[in-house]
Formats: sequence, C-alpha cells, structure tokens
Amino acid sequence: GIVGPTIGVLLNSTFGNMVEIILSVQAIRAGLVKVVQSSLLGAMLMNLLFVTGCCFMVTGLKFHSVSFNPNAVSYSLGLLGIAMLALLVPSELAATDEWSSPSERLTLSRFVAVLLGLMYFQWLI
Repeated sequence: GIVGPTIGVLLNSTFGNMVEIILSVQAIRAGLVKVVQSSLLGAMLMNLLFVTGCCFMVTGLKFHSVSFNPNAVSYSLGLLGIAMLALLVPSELAATDEWSSPSERLTLSRFVAVLLGLMYFQWLI
C-alpha cells in the first residue's frame, strides 16, 4: 500500500540511511572516528546541496510553476544545517583546540547528540 507523505518521510529519514549507520558503527568499533565524522559530514552536505538542488531541477523540468510548503522546506533544511554544524563544531574543536581535554570534547559531543535526538523527536511530533 501507499503511505501518506508524513509516514513516507518518517520511514525514509529513519531507515533510509541504515547502511550508513551500520558501517559507521563498525568503523567506530574499529577506531576510525575521523572517517565516520568525515563520512557523516559529507553525507549531510550531499543531502543539503546536491539532492535538494536535483529535486528542484527535476521538478522545474516537469512543472513550470510549483508551490512548496515554505515552512516544511525551511524547517527541514534548518534541521539539516544544524545537524551539519553540530557535527562540524566538535570535529573542529578536536582538530584545533589545545586547551580542552578529550573528556570535555566528548561531553560536548554527547550533549550535542542528545540535542539532535530531541530535535528529531520534536520534528516527528
């Protein structure tokens, strides 16, 4: 059966990246944290720029005038941008910060992860 747009987006955003999640968990277990961070940041940039641009381009080729829900688009792109920054800031601190300890950076990363989880849960509601 066909699901509605809300359920479709929920299923896609939750299970659409399962391969990436499984590979990331295995890479973290192998100690390849930098590879995982770079991979996730690249995937977010790809979704933010390339996939969104392709969606707009293909839609523009088929329809000359299209109306989007500006609130939904703004919210989704905002969440993706915040997630990208949330990954970029702790990674940059780990690479350049000489004053904080690794445990402090880990605490920051965990705090950011909890905030992102809460934002995702809020988006579902």
